[in-house]
Amino acid sequence: MQRRADLLASGRLGELVEDYFYPLVRYLGDQQKVVEGPGELIGIFKELQLDHTARGVTHLVAAVSAMDLPRHGRFRAWVSYLEKAADAWNLSRRDGVHCCRDTEHGIVSEMLEYQHCAIPQIWQKPKPVRKVLARRDGQAFQTYVFQAILQARGGPRGLAAGFALVMGGPMGIIDQTKIAPRLGSIYPSPYAEMMAGRSSLRLGDAGGLTQFGANLVMLAPGALSSLRHWHQNEDEFVMVTEGECVLVQDAGEVLMRVGDCAAFPAGSTDGHHFLNRTVKVAKFLVVGTRAKSEVATYSDVDMVVHMAGGKAKFTYKDGSDWSGPR
Repeated sequence: MQRRADLLASGRLGELVEDYFYPLVRYLGDQQKVVEGPGELIGIFKELQLDHTARGVTHLVAAVSAMDLPRHGRFRAWVSYLEKAADAWNLSRRDGVHCCRDTEHGIVSEMLEYQHCAIPQIWQKPKPVRKVLARRDGQAFQTYVFQAILQARGGPRGLAAGFALVMGGPMGIIDQTKIAPRLGSIYPSPYAEMMAGRSSLRLGDAGGLTQFGANLVMLAPGALSSLRHWHQNEDEFVMVTEGECVLVQDAGEVLMRVGDCAAFPAGSTDGHHFLNRTVKVAKFLVVGTRAKSEVATYSDVDMVVHMAGGKAKFTYKDGSDWSGPR
């Protein structure tokens, strides 16, 4: 993250915008803004440079204060940017959460969130990792504390050089308001555009689950959950929690209301997805296995996705590399 601060201060904006994934979603207070590409982000950074010049800011110091454990190549990093003038520190401090993805080109930010940025206070000298067993309200819970404030050198491609990681609190209670929603999907175009109106909360990731995932999927009116698909290695369970959804499978359509459940065993080739044909938001909980590698086949289009190490590779059903619909 310090590399990004240095690139901004030196005006090397072309290099800086390579550290972000597009479209980039930014949450600023109660407002959401989608940055469609690098050119638009350069314009935002130029405005920030003008503001720094007007206020006499000469340096930025970036501190990664906390990080999630990576899950399928994705993690969150709590970052503070401290401003320094020629004769003063801490003109202001900007805190945010970067939702990051580990790609073949390095670590990039795919979502920025400046609303729910509260993190445990761990500003202290480095200490060894320790596992704490405590009690609260008569119930035991474990807190894994990585107490170390280390400067991250080399920016997003050198995060391993040092960071502070805190994953704490009573396990079991998840504050959904502090989870940045994920929008859309990992699909290539033109299928990515079909996922407009779909978002999800990674509840399992927020709770530190490693053996299975749990997501709350939210569908705006007219939205669909995914392309119709089936999983080779992962079981999947769904329960509708709000509104109504239409489940589509080989045999046809089934209307599902609050409390209705469906199960899709690994290896079953009956592809499925959900549609929201109402005028209200629909939500459903998805629980599924976390396999080390996974293959999902899309029933109605010639496409297969291979997942391993948090990375996705799309092919045709004959195994050749995917280059577009056919």
